[in-house]
Amino acid sequence: MATKRKSANSNTRMQRSSKLDELELTGSSSRNMLISNVKQMFEKGTIRTISAAEGLIKLIQENKMDEFDKTFAQIEKPKTQEKQRNNRRN
Repeated sequence: MATKRKSANSNTRMQRSSKLDELELTGSSSRNMLISNVKQMFEKGTIRTISAAEGLIKLIQENKMDEFDKTFAQIEKPKTQEKQRNNRRN
């Protein structure tokens, strides 16, 4: 039953990630790589919400890299803290 739920969630996530594909790329190949990474992180579930992924991509498109760094760090920080807690338990 858990696998059915997981596959249903990943199908929904993939459908929502297609919305991210509609966002325009930039004239910069390095920023386009960042956009691609954000999309992949959303598809894998590292970035949990579509709004967070869209926000990051918009910051990249607008070349607001300082704001991108701060926002990305806020997203990554809880994930890192969760891993550290799990490692302490084991």
